[in-house]
Amino acid sequence: MLKTNCKQKANLFLISQSITLLGSTLVQMVIIWYITVKTLSGCWVALFSICAYLPQFLISFWGGVWADRFNCKKIIMVVDIFIAVVTLFMILVIPYIDNEFIFYSLLLITLILRSLGAGIQTPTVNVVISKIVSKRYLMQYNSLNTMIQSIMQCVVPLVAGIILSFTSLEVALWIDVLTAIVGNVILYQISMGKSSSKININSTWQDIKCIINYVLRNEFIINLLFVYGIYVLGCVPAGFLAGLFVSRFYDSSYEFLVFVECIGFGGMIIGGFLVNIWGKLIKKEKILYISLIIFGLMAILMGIIKNFLLYLVFMCIYGMALTIIQIIITTLLQEKTDINVQGKIFGIMSTIYSGFIPFGLFIFGILADIISLSIIMVISGIVLMVLSIWNIFKDIINI
Repeated sequence: MLKTNCKQKANLFLISQSITLLGSTLVQMVIIWYITVKTLSGCWVALFSICAYLPQFLISFWGGVWADRFNCKKIIMVVDIFIAVVTLFMILVIPYIDNEFIFYSLLLITLILRSLGAGIQTPTVNVVISKIVSKRYLMQYNSLNTMIQSIMQCVVPLVAGIILSFTSLEVALWIDVLTAIVGNVILYQISMGKSSSKININSTWQDIKCIINYVLRNEFIINLLFVYGIYVLGCVPAGFLAGLFVSRFYDSSYEFLVFVECIGFGGMIIGGFLVNIWGKLIKKEKILYISLIIFGLMAILMGIIKNFLLYLVFMCIYGMALTIIQIIITTLLQEKTDINVQGKIFGIMSTIYSGFIPFGLFIFGILADIISLSIIMVISGIVLMVLSIWNIFKDIINI
């Protein structure tokens, strides 16, 4: 094992997770795009999209419980190896499958298993960061982690398009297997503390009761998770449905959609960069609510303006605020919760995200066919601003 200090451990850990994230994000996008192009079926696309989130939603809390009781490094490595084996199996059977329905069904099962793995890994990664990084540097490393994810979101669509245009699905699957191997080799070199806890069904249910009591006794955590839930739902109209909005109100060409995606993720990268520089100087709670106000205001402005260039400017600021909110909430949860229950807390956080996104897409997607999407964006922006102003007002009263 390499003997490294905390910063070196954190850097190596982020490198290992960035490599595996590249393969995982690429395969998920390639599979959904492949199904979209090959089937042209709304049912198949909807089914694959739901299965990319739903299994993660169902297992995230349990993943958090295991992160508190098992060795986090082993959890991440075992999950990565499991997903790599599943992916390798898919690569090996593809040449022997002639029936399209069977082929699509196996791809769907592969996506489900990958989503289950993501549900276990996501809270575990957040726990590892808080364990190997001192509180002084938590904000910087969370922002660095978020920046890496944003960069992946910019790069992966381009790579996915090239792979599907010039090679094959198998190439993307091989990339995922190779990135999992490389990422795990790096992760293996990082020494981390071991957990001596043994898990059984009774202790797991006891953990659930304990975390419920822990959260109910902690007003700050309850409020933060509530704000996070509203924020995730608020992301959907102006963020996740941005492609639909631009297609309806500006232009349905791919060029316009690419502009929106690149500008949005570009703003997220800038937001992460700013937090990385000024993270130690900011008062987290105040910046969180100010960022939520800006976030809501940008959603309102994007919904009412008619100029596409201005829309892109607001989308960039929207992306910056989105990243800052995500980083601060993650850091506050790492700082304010006991290390022994952080896995469960981040399991709840991951459950909120993986549950509220598909729920929001379903609800707002239906509403967007009944009323104008711009009205939905304005209403969601107002709700976010009111929630933020109320929390700022509450803090002033308590001072």
